Amino acid sequence: MKTSLSFLFLTSLIPSILSMGLAFIKYYQTKKDEFLHLGEFYASLIAVVGTSFFFGAYSVIPWVWTVRTSTMLMSDMTGINCFKRFHLIALGCGALISLGLGSVGFELPVAIAPFAVVVGLIGISFILEAFLRPERSNFGLLHYWTSLLILAYFLTRMTFPLWVSDIDGREFGVWVDGFLLLLFSVSLYPLYGEIVFEKQEKFLQKVLHIRNKQLFSHSIFSEYKILSAGVTHEINNALTIINAKIEQLLRRKHDDDSEKGLRVILNSTNRISRSIRGLREFIYPHDFNEVLSVSEVIDHVLMLYGQRLKNHNVNVTTNGLGGKLVKGHRIQLEQVFLTLINNSVENIDQLDEKWIDINCRSRGNSVEIIIRDSSTGEDEEMENMLSLPFLSTKENVDSGIRLVLAKDIVEKHGGSFNFIRDEDNTAFKIRLPQVESDETIQNRIYQ
Repeated sequence: MKTSLSFLFLTSLIPSILSMGLAFIKYYQTKKDEFLHLGEFYASLIAVVGTSFFFGAYSVIPWVWTVRTSTMLMSDMTGINCFKRFHLIALGCGALISLGLGSVGFELPVAIAPFAVVVGLIGISFILEAFLRPERSNFGLLHYWTSLLILAYFLTRMTFPLWVSDIDGREFGVWVDGFLLLLFSVSLYPLYGEIVFEKQEKFLQKVLHIRNKQLFSHSIFSEYKILSAGVTHEINNALTIINAKIEQLLRRKHDDDSEKGLRVILNSTNRISRSIRGLREFIYPHDFNEVLSVSEVIDHVLMLYGQRLKNHNVNVTTNGLGGKLVKGHRIQLEQVFLTLINNSVENIDQLDEKWIDINCRSRGNSVEIIIRDSSTGEDEEMENMLSLPFLSTKENVDSGIRLVLAKDIVEKHGGSFNFIRDEDNTAFKIRLPQVESDETIQNRIYQ
């Protein structure tokens, strides 16, 4: 009997150790947590069978480890976390009761019973929860077989006090544990191959779905640009006629109020013309060679937008704008900052605290401009607006399109446009290549 028991122990131990080693090797190769969980599960079972073979009753020591690794196994199979806080409390209570019974002189089968029953019930609850979930419909034959083996293992833990009291019973327990270990070593690795393959397939499907959304968004964006080209042409023609007529009227003599009104109309149409030219430059881009002061560009935007900022009681602060030069197209860069300020005003319109902070600093060969406001935008929502504006919520579609246009303009200037994650407030960061002034170059030469 002892010889056959040793043979079973070695027969189950060797393939399990090989399977455990292979699982850990696959984990280090692929960095997939599923293989790490598999290796730890094999290790916990080997510990149970080893202590059961060599030390008999002391095999209860690694039971808690098998509870943990079984939780990870069931999580990989079903996608749900079966282990709850009350399971941990139950384990602690069972262990304390068993220690208490043992300390007052109860025999081992009686003392260990509370802990054994708790461990068995926890394992059975794992199986029940997995089979009561809708995910069970995706189970294959290997899933059911592995679940049956886990159930058998925990039923064996629950009945441990019944067969631990004599030599024959302990040998029976070693036989059962060794046989279960052998079955696990044969069936688990193919199951995990299926699990990893299914997860990889789902991941690829998700990536494909995102790519399809992006292609759909880009196609709409291309149509938007084509439509914009036609619209800007028609608006530009109408503005040319309006400007010509206003200039004719201004050459005639009018009272002061009439002349002032005509000049307001003329300034407004000129501002529309600049915006149209900026849109046309975006649609039909060309070289951006004008050296611009960041301070002048942003100051001009704040001047144009000043009345609306006052109307909404928005406090604007600027810092570090002076002395920063970039090369680009004035109207387009003004449009970028106008978009961000307008986006901030819309975000903070319903807040009690309304402020916008514009901070500029040099970073190597770049100028970094951070525009932050008092709102607290969701990271995922803001990033979606930049990547998939046409698929954002209805309220955010317009903002998303404007932000994408601004991002495109900055990138055409050789810069970058990003939403800053993990900030307390909504913040966008723009980086543009910096142009050194003649004074800076001369100072560096003299140094």
